[in-house]
This record gives sequence, structure tokens and C-alpha cells, in this order.
Amino acid sequence: MKTIIYLFSICFLIGTQLSAQTYTTLLTDQSGDGSNAMLLDGTELAVSYEPASDSLWFRIAVNNLSGINLNQLGVNLMINIPGGGATFNFWGQTNTAPYHKLLTFWVTGTAPSNYIGTIGISNAAGVNGSNYRNLHSNNLSARVSAAEGYIYLGMKRTDLITDAEMGGDKITLKVAAAVGSNTVWNDDLYDPSKNWELDKSSSPNVTGINVVEEAKVSVYPNPVSDVLTIRYTGVEVGTKLTLRSPAGRKIRESRIGTEENWDLSDFPAGIYLLEVHQEGQLLEYHRIVVF
Repeated sequence: MKTIIYLFSICFLIGTQLSAQTYTTLLTDQSGDGSNAMLLDGTELAVSYEPASDSLWFRIAVNNLSGINLNQLGVNLMINIPGGGATFNFWGQTNTAPYHKLLTFWVTGTAPSNYIGTIGISNAAGVNGSNYRNLHSNNLSARVSAAEGYIYLGMKRTDLITDAEMGGDKITLKVAAAVGSNTVWNDDLYDPSKNWELDKSSSPNVTGINVVEEAKVSVYPNPVSDVLTIRYTGVEVGTKLTLRSPAGRKIRESRIGTEENWDLSDFPAGIYLLEVHQEGQLLEYHRIVVF
């Protein structure tokens, strides 16, 4: 059995590889109600569960991502878990709702290099002791798409909600978010009347998803645990294939010649991205699920 390993990295996305996932909207917030127009102003919080890798991706929509300082970003996510034990109060303008887990992403840096800062997950003991990584540190896969207006935060599901806390395949949770810079709060995504039902037994389509209707490259099997076969239709010799890790790093590259077989048996489980480039232009994407 493979262990999922997320190495923290951040990159700017070209296209729709993460937006191709199935997302469920958890919270919405009006645009332009942030305290500072030069900081993040959140408008939507959505989540995608990937059963093949047992991972979660949170997608935070902001209305001004292309017009602010992307070298200083701050996102917090709070989760209320039934029977979750000790709590802390919601971080944001309304500070009365109790939560059990805090996801922290306060970073500085320059993309596409790794951001640094306070990155991790804590419980009430950590929050109350100002240790915001007491459960997990630097365990997030984070990506920013200025073109789409989204910040994506990915993690192992068990890092945020353990099997013991789940108690089965389904659990009903409450969630809230706060956004701003790495040092200053600016806006909330918060509605105590809304619930989030996480269902591990629900299996959305996790086969390869492309941004073109007629794919010129086919991959199988997908999901894959050992050898991935790549076939081509109407693709010029010399077209480049690039494989990116769940954290967005380039980990393999080759030129198309004949049918290829890539051994992925030593790769950590997760969602990988296969890019097809021709003469410097991106033709299509495939999400590759390694388990």
C-alpha cells in the first residue's frame, strides 16, 4: 500500500487541470466586502474529494487575485467535527462559533518558487498555544491560479479528519474560512447554517479529463498502480509530454516517438498531471490517478 506524500509547493496554473475536478460549493460571500481592497477578498469556498487518493482539495475563490501582492498570502480554514473535543472560536469578524481544526496557510515568497511561512494543521490545543502546526507541518499542496481567481489547498483527508473522527464513510461538518495576507485578516467566508457532508463512499469520475473534446493522447489504465501506457493519435513526432507531481513539480519529461509505457509503481499515491505540448503550445491535459 502506498503512502500519499504531499511536498509543499506552489505554482501558477495554465488551463483547467484542477477546475476539471468535481467541486461542491460550501460557502459564498459577497464581493467587495473585505476591509482592504489590496488584500484577498473571498467569494466562494468549495471542496473536492478524491477517493482514489483519499485526499481533499479546497478551492477558495477571490475577486481580486490578479490585482494584489501575490507574494504575501493568507488563508485559514476552520472545521467543526461532531464530538471533536476541545474547541477554539472562529477566526474572523464573528468570533463566537466553535471549531476543532485549523488549517493555516500564511506565506511569503515569489512564485513559482516554494513559499515559506506558517503552513500546517492544528487542533484547539495548538491554536490556544499559538502553535498552528502542532498536528501537521508543511503538509499542504497549494496552487494559485490568478487567471481563474482561485487558490487551491490540497491534503490527505486523514490529516484534517481522521478515520476515528469520521466514524464511518459519512460525516456532517461545519466549515468556515478567513483570508487576507500572511499577517492581516481581511475577509470571511462564514455561514453557521450551512453544513458539509463528506462521503468517502461517493466516487466521482477520476479517469483522465482533458481540456479538448477529442484527445490526441490516450492513457490507460487510469487509475494506475504500476505501468501507464500512453498512445497517440495524429500527434507530430517531437511533441513533448510532461508529468507533474501532486505538488505541481515537473518530475518526468519525454518526446513522443512511439507508444510509451511509464513505470509509476514507485510513485506516491495522488493525482498527477500529464501535459501534452506541441511547438510550445499546450494541447491537452490528463489527470493521472496513482494509487
